[in-house]
Amino acid sequence: MHSIMQRHIKDITAWIPLDAGLWISEIDYQAERWAKPRRVIVIRQDIAMRPKASGKKLKLFDDTVFYQNFRYHCFVTNQSLPAKHIWAQYKERADAENRIQELKYDFALEGFAMKQFYATEAAMRFVTVAYNLMSLFKHVTTQTTAQQRLHTIRIKCFAVGSWIVKQGNKKILKIALRMEKRPWMDGLLKLSRDVTLPISFKT
Repeated sequence: MHSIMQRHIKDITAWIPLDAGLWISEIDYQAERWAKPRRVIVIRQDIAMRPKASGKKLKLFDDTVFYQNFRYHCFVTNQSLPAKHIWAQYKERADAENRIQELKYDFALEGFAMKQFYATEAAMRFVTVAYNLMSLFKHVTTQTTAQQRLHTIRIKCFAVGSWIVKQGNKKILKIALRMEKRPWMDGLLKLSRDVTLPISFKT
C-alpha cells in the first residue's frame, strides 16, 4: 500500500461498524498519475478479533501501537452505491483468486500453447469443462471433501489402480482400494448416484 495512501487512511476519523471488529469508510484519493480523484472504499479489521483478516498493516506508523492492531484493504471504484454495498459486491468475488489458482496449478491452464489460436482455445475449453465437472463432483460430495482442493480430490478418487473385467454380457470396472478406504469410496459413489442436477440432459 502506497505511503501517501496510508497517510490518507490514517487521517480517517469516521468509521462505520459492519460487524464485530470490522469497520468501513471512504475517501477521495488522487494518485500522482491519475487525471482526477477517485472514490476509495477502505475496510479496517481488528486483528485480535479477526485473526484471519485480509489486508495490510499501516507500516508507515510502526511507532504507534494502535495502527498495528488492524489490517486495512481498499477498493477503488466509480460506483455510486453505499460503501457497504460495494464491499459486499467485492467480498463475493474474494474466492475468485482461489479458482484461478486451481485452474493454473491443478489443471495446468497456463501449461499449454498451441500453434493455432483456435486449438489453444479448444484446449482451454476442455480444461474448464474438466474443472467444472470436478467442481460439481466436489459440490455433490461436500459432506466429506469440502475443505480439499480439486487436485486432492482428483488424486484420491480417480488416480486409483483399476481394470475392466467381463462378466457375462456386462463389463465391470474393478477398483484397487484398501479395505478401510472402500466405505469412503462407496459413500462418494452413492452421493453421486443420488444427486439431482439443476438441469436435465436429453440422450
